[in-house]
Amino acid sequence: MIVAVFSGELVIDEDLVNQTENEIRKQIQEYLEKERKTFSLDTSFPGGGLGLVLRKASQIPYRETRTYGAVADELDIDKLKLGEYLDRNPLPLIIPSHRVVGENSIGSYEAGREVKRRLLELERGNSD
Repeated sequence: MIVAVFSGELVIDEDLVNQTENEIRKQIQEYLEKERKTFSLDTSFPGGGLGLVLRKASQIPYRETRTYGAVADELDIDKLKLGEYLDRNPLPLIIPSHRVVGENSIGSYEAGREVKRRLLELERGNSD
């Protein structure tokens, strides 16, 4: 399924979520409207390195970021490989890969850097 987020689109693999498309869209809308900080969706993680990286990204709390270097060190993988895995996130936003940033830049994101920047601003601006 495709979800419009700010000026971009995210491709969500709803086969990895055990809820209806309507529920997924509802929770994403609540997040974008600052009514939700976490998703209560029953998700499946892919196997291998991709799953390992996505599990780590899913543990980054709302309003917080981690650098590619720090996450790569924790997982003992190459930073470039980490970036490749994050770019292949089948559940962007739901698994918050946008919270992994470069040391001196925002880094890449499936829907583009502008969308990533706005997602991080949305989280920083939510004072609840």
